[in-house]
Amino acid sequence: MSRDRFEELMSEAKSLGAPLELIQEVKRLGRLPVVNFAAGGLATPSDAALMMWLGCDGVFVGSGIFKSTDPAVRGKAIVQAVTHYQDWELVAE
Repeated sequence: MSRDRFEELMSEAKSLGAPLELIQEVKRLGRLPVVNFAAGGLATPSDAALMMWLGCDGVFVGSGIFKSTDPAVRGKAIVQAVTHYQDWELVAE
């Protein structure tokens, strides 16, 4: 990192009253360093995979599993979709 860029980050940290390390982490990640979960309205494996593809760190699925005709199969399918969300052929299965 250039000296000018470092000084810019130091200035920003000071103006925000935030630790420099946190500002550097946000810059490195390109986002806030918080966990982002999706919940509500997720009922299918493709719903869960889409949330992961859009950048979520995880999903909560309740009634989408427990109100399905076969909760065990639906739950396993959602876990597989979240785990392999970049493999759309697997998600489609």
